Amino acid sequence: MQYNSQKTVRAIVVCCVQADLLGGFLRFITEDLGYEMGTFALICIPGGPTPLAYPDQMEKECRILDHQIQFCGTLYPAAELVLIAHKGCKYHERYALPHQEVSDTDHPKNDFPAIRNRYPLCRTHYVRQNLQIGRLEST
Repeated sequence: MQYNSQKTVRAIVVCCVQADLLGGFLRFITEDLGYEMGTFALICIPGGPTPLAYPDQMEKECRILDHQIQFCGTLYPAAELVLIAHKGCKYHERYALPHQEVSDTDHPKNDFPAIRNRYPLCRTHYVRQNLQIGRLEST
């Protein structure tokens, strides 16, 4: 069976695999960022873009994510790269936080400068969960 889409993939989106937030991520991507279903390739991995900020400490994870992004880039060369991190990421707290010199409640957001060094043209978004309305909001 061949996949034939009439829609153009406009974005490669990397986000965390945390199951309780996946619906919120999809709403954020479609409603807030404006990508229709079928116009973005979604890479869901533990920690989302976190390994890209720690290539020396998380070498294997960074290499795997780099490979996935590059593969999607060859399939969809015109697509922009969108990286989404979220507050309270369990993966980040467990694996990345020990490598940071400063810790605060928004620690995944602190990874973006290092990630932009690796992917200077990427769009980055940091979201926090708003439990009252059940959706994610970008900050």
